[in-house]
Amino acid sequence: ELQGWSPFIGLQIMYSLMERSPERDLLPMARHLDIGVTAWSPLGGGVLSGKYSDEIQKQKRFDPNNPMTSGFVNERNLSIAKEVQIIATEKNNTPSQVALSWLRHRGDRGVIIPIVGARSRVQMRDNLGSLDVNLSPAQLKRLDEISKIELGFPYDFLSSDMIKTLLYGNTY
Repeated sequence: ELQGWSPFIGLQIMYSLMERSPERDLLPMARHLDIGVTAWSPLGGGVLSGKYSDEIQKQKRFDPNNPMTSGFVNERNLSIAKEVQIIATEKNNTPSQVALSWLRHRGDRGVIIPIVGARSRVQMRDNLGSLDVNLSPAQLKRLDEISKIELGFPYDFLSSDMIKTLLYGNTY
C-alpha cells in the first residue's frame, strides 16, 4: 500500500486432511488480509481417494521408491484415508467427495478453492459430487481429530490448561 502496489489476492498452498500445517500461520494470515486460498493436492496425491488402500498395496500398485509415493503413503496418512473411507461408506459417497467436502467446510478459515487433479471425466464428476456432500459436525470432528497437527508455539502454549488456570484464574 505504501508504494501503491497491488496487494496480494491469492495464495496457493498444499492443504488437505493430510497437510494441515498452513493452519498455523498461512490460513490465519490469508483470512486477516482477505486473501483467497487455492489448495493443491487436496486428495494428498490420491491417498485420500482410497488409491492406496490395504487391498491395493497388496497388489503392489505403487512403487515405494518413488519420492511422490513415499512422501504421501505413510502410516499416518493411511489412517486418515481409512477414516475418510469409513465416513464415505456411512454417507454412501466416495472418499474423494468426503475429503473435498471437508475442505469446503473449512470456510471459517476464509475462501479455500481446491485444485483438483482429475485425470478423467469420471474423476472430475466424482470430485464435483463433493459439492452435494454435507458432513455432520460429528463427522467433521472425527476427521479433524485424526488429522490434527500440533500448532506449535505460541498456539499450543496459549491453549494449554496451565495458561488457562494461571492467566485466567480458570475462568477461560
